[in-house]
Amino acid sequence: MIIINGRIVAQGSQFSLNDVETVIATVDIEEVRSYRSQKSRALQATKSPVYERVEVNFSLSSASEEVDLRVRPSPEIAIRYHLPEEEIAYGPACWLWDYLRRSSSGGFFLPLSGGVDSCATAVCRLVYQDVLKRKNPQVIKDLLKIVGEPSDSKWLPSSPQDVASRLFHTAYLGMAENSSKDTRSRAKALAKDIGAYHLDLNIDTVYYAVTTLFTAVTSYTPKFKMFGGTPASNLALQNIQARLRMYADGTRTIQRTKIRAACLF
Repeated sequence: MIIINGRIVAQGSQFSLNDVETVIATVDIEEVRSYRSQKSRALQATKSPVYERVEVNFSLSSASEEVDLRVRPSPEIAIRYHLPEEEIAYGPACWLWDYLRRSSSGGFFLPLSGGVDSCATAVCRLVYQDVLKRKNPQVIKDLLKIVGEPSDSKWLPSSPQDVASRLFHTAYLGMAENSSKDTRSRAKALAKDIGAYHLDLNIDTVYYAVTTLFTAVTSYTPKFKMFGGTPASNLALQNIQARLRMYADGTRTIQRTKIRAACLF
């Protein structure tokens, strides 16, 4: 951001996939001197130390015969503020992309519950915009590397969904008895809209194996609270499901991407 005398004349991107971003503006330094020389009560100036001024044969500006009279100071612009909803989407999305290219991962694996996972999907849209609309060479190079394309490949995504199909892997890990058809169908529909590679599976077999082992060792059968169980047993069963989903996610990620993906929980 470039500010002169309280006026904003240039502003960079708050969220960007660029490694380096340069902001340029034309300013008149004499405006600063004139602004400081305006009448004031000079209360702060009376308390500030006096600096010695040394005259030197040097100038920051070009010689008078080299001055281009067509050049004018940059006009004032309105500052651009992102909405909180935009910051929530763009901030994590830029971080996720930076994590991908620095970790040499091949994509993300995310369990879907049927809700809107905006941050990860925003990654795909930002990448698509920089590749197709801005023709960002660094983003194109990083994208080809991440998706496993050779450096001289001519492949480019045709839509954000095309990016998602190469970067984004999702799964619905439910249970036949506890998971509703609505959440299962919403997760599938969301993955389809995103364009992600989607898996739909149940973890009943592993879940009952763990609870059966626990019952065999302790002679106690844990139950959910709605079936007469205690709050402690209810929480324990929920934690078992959560840990099994985490394990299943990691296993599927390794199989799908050959240990080149990161899990998002």
